[in-house]
Amino acid sequence: MEFVITQLKAIREASVPLDLTNIRGLMIGILEVQVPEIFAQRLGNDGRTFRCSEAFVGRFVKRQLGWSKWKGTQAGQKLPTDAPDQMKNHAFRLAVDIRDHSIPACCSANGDQTGYTYGQPGVSTYDPIGTNQVTIVGKEDKRAFTIMAGISMSGEVLPFQIMYAGMTSTSLPDINNPGSEFKVMNDEAKRLGFRFEFTRTPGKHWSNINTMKSYVRNVLSVYFNEKQTLLERKDQVCLWTIDCWSVHRSQEFRDWMRDNYPWILLRYVPGGCTGVLQPCDVGIQRILKHAMKKTALSHIVKETVAHLDNNKNPGTILLAKTIGILRNRSVEWLVNGYNAINKPEIVKKVRVSHLHTCAPVNLL
Repeated sequence: MEFVITQLKAIREASVPLDLTNIRGLMIGILEVQVPEIFAQRLGNDGRTFRCSEAFVGRFVKRQLGWSKWKGTQAGQKLPTDAPDQMKNHAFRLAVDIRDHSIPACCSANGDQTGYTYGQPGVSTYDPIGTNQVTIVGKEDKRAFTIMAGISMSGEVLPFQIMYAGMTSTSLPDINNPGSEFKVMNDEAKRLGFRFEFTRTPGKHWSNINTMKSYVRNVLSVYFNEKQTLLERKDQVCLWTIDCWSVHRSQEFRDWMRDNYPWILLRYVPGGCTGVLQPCDVGIQRILKHAMKKTALSHIVKETVAHLDNNKNPGTILLAKTIGILRNRSVEWLVNGYNAINKPEIVKKVRVSHLHTCAPVNLL
């Protein structure tokens, strides 16, 4: 594995930031070029083949390279002291809404936003243990986009709304380019009803009052209207549960919902309880981000293989960081992520687990 060590060191000497995903992608690409037969080798007596897993890569960089991860950390959010009571009250409110308005499973939805960073930001990297100065190309880059995901109690996944920082449509993936290398994925994103939107706030990719209204108008209400038509109940009241983020609970948004969509009941997950009570956050986001991460890894592998196939110096490998390239790639990440969670058995399991977490059994 000396050639792997040599090439990884050369890449780091060029101040290229390396997280575990990038290192794994580079190693797989290097091994596929240098010793492709290694992936057919059997390990031990159980017949497993070599996969260059993250666990293996983590041990490799520590033992063979003497590298450790340099990264800042912060304490996770703690549950409020009265969390059990808040969760029980939340469950009772939802149960009463469902009973009083005869709300079917398909008309009860949960939404949650999550940020996703392009190819991991250049703020941390692996480097030799004891390093005093850690140089990084693109350290100032902190670029990401936001995904608004939604699920229904009937096991369906609503179309994604994806928000990119910027003032114009040039801030969005180029999904209308017929010559794009991602045309197949672009077409699939359109078929799935994805909405790609820019925030109109420079450098900020988080949702705002305008993008929230757009989500309700173009995704949530469209989904509920389809279910009302299917049920032949045009006056069916629907239920939407979201977290108590400042924009969600702002007077402007609540008034707008009341004036324009009085038939959608807006309910909030108690503050500080998102990590245990928000279905999308508890069981969906992890699967979604894992699938997106795997797709991003495949792009790194392809990049590395293409670079080495051209007999270029490994020290000159610069994984794509151009915002336009990564933004266009994000469409494939999102499509694969959506397909990973768009399975009724996964969504229903999340919703049932959510109810058991916050409600007495006699409520179910």
